[in-house]
Amino acid sequence: MRNKLQKFRHNFKKSKGFTLVELIVVIIIIAIITAVAVPALTSFQDNARKSRIQSEHRELVSAIQSYIGAQDDPSNPTPPTLQDLAPYISKNAKGSADLKEALAKNGKDSAHTISGTKLTSTFIPSGKTATDGGVKKWEYDWSSNGVNTTAAANNNAGGANP
Repeated sequence: MRNKLQKFRHNFKKSKGFTLVELIVVIIIIAIITAVAVPALTSFQDNARKSRIQSEHRELVSAIQSYIGAQDDPSNPTPPTLQDLAPYISKNAKGSADLKEALAKNGKDSAHTISGTKLTSTFIPSGKTATDGGVKKWEYDWSSNGVNTTAAANNNAGGANP
């Protein structure tokens, strides 16, 4: 029995390491797992960013409505910038000096823009451009949604609204 144990130890000491075939098999298995996992991870990250942009859009709409309500003349508000909305946004609590830096991005560009009386939030999937498919846009135009100019114009003292 002792002789067999010594022979086993001797054979074990000779075969240190892995064979080339074993190493290649392990590398192939790792490559297959990576090929399956990377697209799933990218999809997961895109879905999370899309949800973040959509949530921030709703928060910005609420901030615009609060901003308009705080104006001296809510029927004719001055168009806000993203920075004007900072006091109405909880993201401002992150301590960022610029609200635009705290909000979600599409690559290096901000996902949210304000042009005139329209807030546009855009989601562009990773690896795509604004002209490719899969782009989602959310828009809010406060000239038609947030301010009722016809009711304000017709609201005269004691008179009936036509």
